[in-house]
Amino acid sequence: MILHDLLVHPNGKKLLAQAPLSNEEKSLVSSMYALRRLHIDQNTQDLDYMIGEFSADTRLLIMRMAHRLNDVRHLQRFTPSLQNDIAHESLNMYTAIAGRLGLQAWRYEMEDCCFKYLYPRIARKLADQFSESRILDHTCLTHTRDFLIKEFGAKGIVPNIEMRIKSVYSTYRKMVQKKRGFHELTDRLALRIVVDNLEDCYRTLGIIHNVM
Repeated sequence: MILHDLLVHPNGKKLLAQAPLSNEEKSLVSSMYALRRLHIDQNTQDLDYMIGEFSADTRLLIMRMAHRLNDVRHLQRFTPSLQNDIAHESLNMYTAIAGRLGLQAWRYEMEDCCFKYLYPRIARKLADQFSESRILDHTCLTHTRDFLIKEFGAKGIVPNIEMRIKSVYSTYRKMVQKKRGFHELTDRLALRIVVDNLEDCYRTLGIIHNVM
């Protein structure tokens, strides 16, 4: 992945040939270079080629997603026109692919980066609202988690509980879909409770119904 743009260099082919890589690794670098100028949009020829390459070697799909995440993180290095194209394509297509692959952290980061670039005024307003609610949000999640841990412990259940605050772009999307304001959303905060087996899962659900 580190060498994915090596062939962009004027002497890229020579440098790749001299690189201490296996033939398989050099092939991956070449394949990534071939994909770098293709776009997932109305150009179905590009899409067909990309699907064919991903099917032939699934590693390319993950590498391509990582490449796009890196581009989104450094949008400022591109021309304004290319920045806009990358942001739109990433927000509308690559984030959905990341979600389908289970790469949720990548998905949320791409969504928020592109959203801030494409809709800066709305993103800044939402960021301010998140900042104003941060202390209360964290307090609500922490107290709920600690309370549930105590209740589960009394029943001999030791779960793994993760706290989650909906991302900026996910919040905006839900506000638009539900036609609600920031403070009207009921699912901005969430706890994910993971237990070891199915029996504990049902017991945990019963405890939650009894105390909530």
